Amino acid sequence: MSSLIRSAFSIGTAAGEGRMAKYNFKFHVDKKGRVNFAQTDMLIHVVNRDTNRILDVERVIQMIDENKEQLRNLFRNYNVMDVQPATAASAPEDLSALQMAIIILAILLFLAAMLFIFMNWYYRTVHKRKLKAIVAGSTALYIEFQM
Repeated sequence: MSSLIRSAFSIGTAAGEGRMAKYNFKFHVDKKGRVNFAQTDMLIHVVNRDTNRILDVERVIQMIDENKEQLRNLFRNYNVMDVQPATAASAPEDLSALQMAIIILAILLFLAAMLFIFMNWYYRTVHKRKLKAIVAGSTALYIEFQM
């Protein structure tokens, strides 16, 4: 495995443009999300020697294609089946204007409902005595008309 890493380092140096700065190994995961323990993925990125910036994926693939003859034996020895760019799971985008408006509207409706509940509770406790008098008066009148 160490000779694979040393040879992979030579991918960038063969073109004289970059050097492999970081690599990572992980088991292969297929499109259905199943882990294949018989296959391993080697994730790398290549850094430009002059600017110390990570090279574009297309440029690294192009460098591998340009050095295909030099890497052919290496790929056979380590049973390299494919070289392809890795796709990272994209981070969720920021909230759109519509989503933000819906959230603000929901908050305002919640606050209005809480205000309504609080005001009903407040008036009920403050005017409890008056409500008792009104209820007592209405039942008295009701009783008078029944007789």
